Amino acid sequence: MTQSILQVNRIEADKAWDIETDASDVIVAVIDTGIQFNHPDLLDNIYVDHPGYVCFGGVCVPDTDPQGSDDHGHGTHVAGTIGASGNNSIGVTGVNWKVKLMSVKFLDNSGSGFIEDAIQGFAKLLELKNSGVNIRVTNNSWGGGGYSQSLKDVMHELELTGVVNVCAAGNAGGNVDINPQYPAASSLS
Repeated sequence: MTQSILQVNRIEADKAWDIETDASDVIVAVIDTGIQFNHPDLLDNIYVDHPGYVCFGGVCVPDTDPQGSDDHGHGTHVAGTIGASGNNSIGVTGVNWKVKLMSVKFLDNSGSGFIEDAIQGFAKLLELKNSGVNIRVTNNSWGGGGYSQSLKDVMHELELTGVVNVCAAGNAGGNVDINPQYPAASSLS
């Protein structure tokens, strides 16, 4: 509980909550290890029309597991930070109390994956966005691979539709201007 309060204070989320707590018209795609769809803090914020996709071996298929396919936990953790239901006396509160979360799983149960599968995930999101699904943000709390022109291209194509790609810059505290982290640096290359 103390850590959650510290995080709220650090990003001053409470000030934003005084202005807005409902972004339920916004879809955030969490590109990660999946999302546990039935998590009590996330259940009300899962985008039901397209709750998620699993992207392995170069193809993306709908996540048909009613509980969601997060067999690692990182994607569910990230989804909670983004959109755990607020003011419901359960667990934690996300930055967005009401938002729609879509899972794009390309990382396995050890948190590892292939850039080619991430590319397929972005391509699926581009297809959905072009068909009218209101995806506004992607969250990419992963990295470690080198530069990929194909990844950069598909991320750029998605950005041209108005989607914002939010990417982690690494957890090691290194200077990313000297040692770029991908996919965060993809827009800079």
